[in-house]
Amino acid sequence: MKIIKYFLFINIFIITITYSAFASLEINFNGHYGIAFPFNSIKVNDNYKNTIYDSVDGTLGFEGALFFQVGNYFKLFEDDYTSIIKGVSLFGDIGFSINALMSDYKENDKKYKEFMAFYSMMVGATVKLNFSKMSVGLGAGILAPLYAMESSSKFGGVIASPNLDNWNVNNMRDLFKAPIMPYIKLTVEGFLYLVPNFAVTIGGYMMYNFGMQYKTDVVNNNLGNNIYNKYNFYDLSIGLVLGISLGRSDGYN
Repeated sequence: MKIIKYFLFINIFIITITYSAFASLEINFNGHYGIAFPFNSIKVNDNYKNTIYDSVDGTLGFEGALFFQVGNYFKLFEDDYTSIIKGVSLFGDIGFSINALMSDYKENDKKYKEFMAFYSMMVGATVKLNFSKMSVGLGAGILAPLYAMESSSKFGGVIASPNLDNWNVNNMRDLFKAPIMPYIKLTVEGFLYLVPNFAVTIGGYMMYNFGMQYKTDVVNNNLGNNIYNKYNFYDLSIGLVLGISLGRSDGYN
């Protein structure tokens, strides 16, 4: 995909500049473990308002990610040891993510559930503002699903594709306008130094996943009727950050 190649180019560029004279290499290995709050944006034709197709409502989910961050740690105010801000880090991110999302929907008085789990490659970039023993980061990137598992208590698959319970890359290309999920995230991490240039990190994160937009003509064809004008999903997640960091030493005493 062109977008994935673009992000990989950015990551390579960020790694390359680590050899500049005023910067030092920093490598992090992180895990994100969180709770997701999914929601949908749906528009149906008038004949299908207040029906099962109009009632899909995101409920809860979870996510996990393991990824590397490789980049530069730029020291600031090097001669001012009283400064609160110690430096800025620029990273390229690459890893693997699992996003599991659940929704409820109802037909007459009976409630059903559906479940979608996406297994995705994660590619992005992060900038962090570093203090003595903590950092605050802002990142962005994409999740590129490689495989997905789906199920519901009514269909074999889910409403959008009731006859298919697993999706590969080609299935998702057919079903979604763009088979990638852009994201933005905010992280706050504390550093516990074991030796100079090596620390255990613990903190929290918040991430907004822009999800994907279904091709409504394909969904309508799957259902055999002209039902949907719009069908998108998103999610907001919060969770725990755990990892290790190599390279920075400003917080070591």
